[in-house]
Amino acid sequence: GSAPPGEWLLLVATVVGLIAFDAFVLQRLQHGPVLHVFMVGFWVVVAVIFCLGLSSRMGEAAAADWLLGYILEWVMFLDNSVIYHAIFSAFRVPAGQIHKALFAGVGFSMVLRLVLYLAVDSAVEAFSWIGIPVGVLLIGTGIAAVTGDESSAEPGLVGRWAKFAGECFMPYDDSGASLFVWQGWTLRATILVMVVCAVEVCDAFFAIDCITLKAEQIHNPYIAYSSTVLAIFGGRGMYLTVMDLLNAFSLLKYGLSLILVLLGVELILGRTVELPPIVECTAMISIVAAFVLASAVQDCLRGRKMEEDHGSPGKVIVG
Repeated sequence: GSAPPGEWLLLVATVVGLIAFDAFVLQRLQHGPVLHVFMVGFWVVVAVIFCLGLSSRMGEAAAADWLLGYILEWVMFLDNSVIYHAIFSAFRVPAGQIHKALFAGVGFSMVLRLVLYLAVDSAVEAFSWIGIPVGVLLIGTGIAAVTGDESSAEPGLVGRWAKFAGECFMPYDDSGASLFVWQGWTLRATILVMVVCAVEVCDAFFAIDCITLKAEQIHNPYIAYSSTVLAIFGGRGMYLTVMDLLNAFSLLKYGLSLILVLLGVELILGRTVELPPIVECTAMISIVAAFVLASAVQDCLRGRKMEEDHGSPGKVIVG
């Protein structure tokens, strides 16, 4: 009794249509900063339309709960964006294949979250022990991202995992960004398969906190799950936008490294110290904004210095 069967059918039809649009339209466009911002805006508009339709069918209270769940998902996706960047950097994923790696796990993420919603208590208990090793991994990755040499082999535990994948899997498929390629008569997985698995494992772990929080505040499973599903599409676009910012602002990598370390500490402390999502989101946005501003100031100073060096006339010695 969370929602009429027609609502579930509508959700399934919506998801299938959006996946098809993503696969046959968005993935075939030339990716760049403008498109990524457009993608985020597009998915938000889709969510607003769905929420308005839900309001007309199930009432304003249901729509308000749905909007709350959608916003919570976006807050938690900020964590995921930082983790995704660490994974893609360690595995050295070609820029043209990142969207494929993100898209490949959309269906799995939706099914996984449905299972977690149905067994949220068991899931929380099952994953409670893993916070410490994952926290240590994040701290090590954050430190290595700052201290490591980008020209050398990938540092840290994630880097060793990536090195292992490079030895056991086929190289990236430059021609078609395929997950599997034929080697003679044998179908073999490329490193991109390992990347997708790494993304989904981390995604599943960080989904636990969000699902637990939503289960406490939103008691209708359909409202909670449908808001999650619609947010998954936009979350992928958010990462691509974050990556564009990282490429544009040289100091932002230090901010993301700091966020990784803070997330690791939070996971190690577990339930001992719990920050409200709005506080965590505000802290992350503040860190990103501070390093973006610092990068802009640094670039401005460098630009002025270059103009002075090239623009000042040389000294003329008369004698």
